[in-house]
Amino acid sequence: MNDQNNRKKDPLEGVTLKMMLTDVINLFGCKEIYAMTEINSFNDEPPMFNKILKFIRKNPWAIQKIEKMYRGNLETIEKMKSDGTVSKKDLALGSGTGGRKTKY
Repeated sequence: MNDQNNRKKDPLEGVTLKMMLTDVINLFGCKEIYAMTEINSFNDEPPMFNKILKFIRKNPWAIQKIEKMYRGNLETIEKMKSDGTVSKKDLALGSGTGGRKTKY
């Protein structure tokens, strides 16, 4: 009965790849993510969110990199959202940059 309550909830439950990618971009910006992952779509001028997302969806190794970045920074991402560093409108549109001037 308490088995469900005792299990820790997976932090990725209900989180889509699009949501993860948006949060990671908001936290780091495209140039920093490119430097960390060497995913060329992040280095485009200007980076285009849908192109990046499409590439990542097609490549399991890229999904793993974004997921690892998301998991490793989940506390910071949640704090960023609750502090209002990124507006809810930006998050909904996938266009927030966490105070950075990165375009996508």
